[in-house]
Amino acid sequence: MQNMTPNYGLALIYEVDAENPEVPLKFSRAMEFPANHSKFEIKYDEKSKRYYTLASRILDKEKVGSRNLLSLMSSNDLCKWEVKLDVIDRRDRDPLQEGFQYVDFEFEGDDIVFLCRTAINGAHNYHDANYSVFDRIENFREL
Repeated sequence: MQNMTPNYGLALIYEVDAENPEVPLKFSRAMEFPANHSKFEIKYDEKSKRYYTLASRILDKEKVGSRNLLSLMSSNDLCKWEVKLDVIDRRDRDPLQEGFQYVDFEFEGDDIVFLCRTAINGAHNYHDANYSVFDRIENFREL
C-alpha cells in the first residue's frame, strides 16, 4: 500500500444487506483513503458508476491535524482516488483556527449539494465550528 498523505490511514468497508436491515454488517476489507482525519462519507453515483467523497485532505507533514483543505474526490474502485476539485482551500490561514469537517452531501441531478461544519472568522479553534456552510458543486461529473 502506498502512503497517500502525511496522515495516511485506512477506511474499513462493510457489506450491508439492504433487503434485511436486521442482518449485522459484515467486514469486507480495508482500503487506503487519502482524507480520513475526520468523519467522511463515500457515496456511489449510479449515473457515472463512480464513488464520491468530500473530505479534508492533509498535504503538509508539519500540519497533520489540519482540516483546512476540503476536496471532492472520486474513485471507480474504492482503491485509487482522484482529486476532482479543491472546494475550499484555506491552507494560507492558521490551521489551528480554521477547519472544514463532517461533510454530508447528496447528489441532486447534475450537482452535489453539501453541508459542512465550518470554523472560520474567529472560531474558538478549527474543530469548534461557528458556521454550517451549505453549498453546491455544479456539474460535478464534468470535473
